[in-house]
Amino acid sequence: MARPSTPPAERLRELNKALEKAKKLPRKTTLTARPMCELLGVSWPTLLKWCDEIPGFATSNAFTRGAQGIEWTFRPVATITAIVKHYTAVSARSAAKAKRVRNIVSGG
Repeated sequence: MARPSTPPAERLRELNKALEKAKKLPRKTTLTARPMCELLGVSWPTLLKWCDEIPGFATSNAFTRGAQGIEWTFRPVATITAIVKHYTAVSARSAAKAKRVRNIVSGG
């Protein structure tokens, strides 16, 4: 059975912790897939899904896709910043939706 997805607010907390760690790395550091996953605290399938599905992430220059025999490379701060931006928007949409539902239920 699949593990339930992490709520956006919790994901943001985890990402912000990872961002603080990434900011302590030397300025031009790049990471390959495994170290980037470890920094983020996620699996490779999760990071790959983000790379493929987060709008604008693939064109953000935060990472370079790998290919046969060529490793993926990630700019840690840019990568995490792009993911934080995405989850901030997801969280805001979720909060707005919850507020609309509360207003409907309360008659406001």
